[in-house]
Amino acid sequence: DGADAYHRDRPDSLAAAFRAAARHRDLRINAIGWDPLSGGLIDPFEGLADLAAKRLRAVDPETFPADPLRLLRVARFAAVLEADPDEELGALCRGLELGRVAFERVGGELRRMLVDPVRPSRGFALLAELERLDVLAPIARLVG
Repeated sequence: DGADAYHRDRPDSLAAAFRAAARHRDLRINAIGWDPLSGGLIDPFEGLADLAAKRLRAVDPETFPADPLRLLRVARFAAVLEADPDEELGALCRGLELGRVAFERVGGELRRMLVDPVRPSRGFALLAELERLDVLAPIARLVG
């Protein structure tokens, strides 16, 4: 009947395959999947608990730095969800360098950070708290 394919303890299960794929997501809240057979959610990294607690945590500290744009994504999600990153995520964000990220990607994420949240200032406040306003050089010069 296929039910065994979803047994989380089986290394070849669909749940295990989803967990392996979701490990490369940025935040635990973004590593929640939908099971089309049961209609339920697959939440291997406790993203739903993070949403409820208004907490942002990296899925995996080893894979998080793979895309430096995640610094701005964290700031945007902090503003949109009025959530706070945990200490580990803050430290990971401090170490990200946007210099190699295409200008268009940075601009797109900045636009979303300005448009998506009710209070975009929360995202900028987080960047300031992380001492990373430098990624938005013109804005950094306005502080003072």
